[in-house]
Amino acid sequence: MKDQKGQLKALKTQAKLQRKLAKKQSGTYFANRLLAGFLVVGFLGLIGLVTATFQSSLLAIEKISFEGNQQITESELASATSELLGQPLTTVNEAEVSQMLEEFLVLESFAIQSRPPHELVIRIRERQPLASVFTADGEFVFDAAGVRLSAVSGEDLPRIMVADDPAKSENYKSAVEVLLSLPLGLYREVDVVEITSVDNVELTLEGGTKVIWGDKTQAKLKHEVLQTLIANQTDPVNFDVSAPLAPVVIFEDF
Repeated sequence: MKDQKGQLKALKTQAKLQRKLAKKQSGTYFANRLLAGFLVVGFLGLIGLVTATFQSSLLAIEKISFEGNQQITESELASATSELLGQPLTTVNEAEVSQMLEEFLVLESFAIQSRPPHELVIRIRERQPLASVFTADGEFVFDAAGVRLSAVSGEDLPRIMVADDPAKSENYKSAVEVLLSLPLGLYREVDVVEITSVDNVELTLEGGTKVIWGDKTQAKLKHEVLQTLIANQTDPVNFDVSAPLAPVVIFEDF
């Protein structure tokens, strides 16, 4: 009889503990659900606030600045990108700006930078004129990649003699490689560049002196040899420095 009373008492105690545990778990579950709800609402509110800020006039473009442009005027760039004014800084992308600037052939690349709250900076990198080429449409200035930049208008640049499209011409590419390998002082003296093959480039200097240059290799040595040969000649002569360790002086009478 005592054993039965003891068992009954133990069962009652266990049931009481289970009820307390269930109540406690229920409260924790409710608290967790409530906290999760607050977090979700807060996160959605933050997203809404950020989105509203980015799309609002708080970050609207009021000024567009340009850096690095020399051949393209600031007024031309401002006119081309005027549609960006009033647009939020955060919505501007390079693809959009690229379409606005595609009319400028001299433009090689660009980068955009936001300066909150209202300024957009566009850094310009322009193609550099390297030489002129006679084409069916006249004489034009080209860059190292063979991109036509403008009609010749008094630029003091070497003239590359090629018949085909500079952008696709292996001869033009060879001539460019030679010009880019020259010391600046010699580059400025070059009047005409003729190519009979990719390894045989001939330069005509201002004054009419002809120099068989060969390919682009050993440019520094060729220049030093050429300068020495010129300094030691008083008669009208031409030079072959294609093999700089065995240069040749060519007298015009022969």
